[in-house]
Amino acid sequence: MRWVPFGSKNAACLSSALTAGGAAPGTAAVEGAGAGAGAAGFDETVAVVMPLQDTPAVPSPCIRQHALTVIARVREGERANLVRLLEQEQAGVVRDLARVGTLHFGRFVVFDRAGGEAALAFESNYDGDAQTHLQQLVHAIGPSLDRFFGCCHDYVRGTFPAFAAEHAVAPRTYYISHGGLSRDQILHDRQVREAIRAWLDDQDAAGRLDKTPPRDVAVRLQKHLSKLGLKVGPVDRGLPRQPWAAVPLFLAVLPAVLAAELVLAAAAVLVYEPADRRAEDASPPIIKSDNDPAVNSLIDAEDHHPQNGLTHVVPLKPGVFRRTALKVALYFVEQARRRLYFTGTLGGIASIHFARWSLLDDGTLVFFSNYDGSWESYLGDFVDKAHWFLTAIWTNTKWFPATTALAFRGATQEAAFKQWARTFQVRNQIWYSAYPDVSVQNVLDNARIRELAGRPMRTTRRARRWLELL
Repeated sequence: MRWVPFGSKNAACLSSALTAGGAAPGTAAVEGAGAGAGAAGFDETVAVVMPLQDTPAVPSPCIRQHALTVIARVREGERANLVRLLEQEQAGVVRDLARVGTLHFGRFVVFDRAGGEAALAFESNYDGDAQTHLQQLVHAIGPSLDRFFGCCHDYVRGTFPAFAAEHAVAPRTYYISHGGLSRDQILHDRQVREAIRAWLDDQDAAGRLDKTPPRDVAVRLQKHLSKLGLKVGPVDRGLPRQPWAAVPLFLAVLPAVLAAELVLAAAAVLVYEPADRRAEDASPPIIKSDNDPAVNSLIDAEDHHPQNGLTHVVPLKPGVFRRTALKVALYFVEQARRRLYFTGTLGGIASIHFARWSLLDDGTLVFFSNYDGSWESYLGDFVDKAHWFLTAIWTNTKWFPATTALAFRGATQEAAFKQWARTFQVRNQIWYSAYPDVSVQNVLDNARIRELAGRPMRTTRRARRWLELL
């Protein structure tokens, strides 16, 4: 077994760490959500050690999650060959990605940028530092990485870590529903819950549960988990403390953003939204219908697991105004998720594991999301619970449903919004989840069960509270 030290520095971007050679041995800067900020709003990391192995390591505390997005230009004439190659190797790559102990979700997808040029994206949501993650990827799927990125400009066989550093794109905003819970911790917590369930089923089948007081059941359960060698108790997730984390959001960020939005909204109402309507009257949007073969292909690729992965790629409307309005909206969402939405819900939506928006230099807006349930329910949640911030972001992109003052109407027009979303959705050639049958709620419930299992069951009330989670 080969051991690799974890550790990371607070840094603004991935590329400077891996290309400049300035990181300490065994460490690397990580790609954060915006300059100078670690993913999930964490500015420091804790060094731990994780083995390169196929089974989950012993869970370690305070491991942060980060986003890696590598986007490369596909060589002319290679697009069809690359898509075919990705589809041929899909099953093998998904199997081998299970060996990457730092990986939560990952995907390979080919899409067209705003100017029509084909691009290959690899994105992952990972634990710890970038260098270890890249090493594990090469160890698990190195030959496939060479074949896939070999269809792209400037790629040299065997140089994926350096190439990834050079072609990394930082997210403008990066949401994590279960921050501070590593991939191994999530798998460990599921194992704890399954062990508890199995023991309770055995006791129930033997007729012992009805005759045993709750506190005695809880104590015996704890002894059973101890015999199995399953670690229980609290884990330091490194989450900000509420309500103090939200104070700067409401006292500083929100007033500044509202002031900027008022100015931008006035300009939109007076100038840019009327111009959009005139442009669409002259050249109507080409929105795909439900019967379009491309939409059918997207539907065929969905719901093979309780989770799905959404890739959405859309060009910005032209001009400095739209780019500025988009950046302001993304900045606010990023600040809100760092200071307010870090406990499992984003604006009331509790089905998103990881999500991010990245803005490419040519005006292409890319959205990656990993979520529970169906596409219909996911988009429905957006319409019902988070339409205002979706509208504020996507109103600045091509053919988005008519919006007023940058934040109103837009995504509330459910049918039009869903058709627009399908029009710019891209099918993933390869999509991977380390725990495809575990929902966000499962992750959080399992973590709570493991945490309470480590506490002394001194009272019947505490025992009941723990057992009720099961």
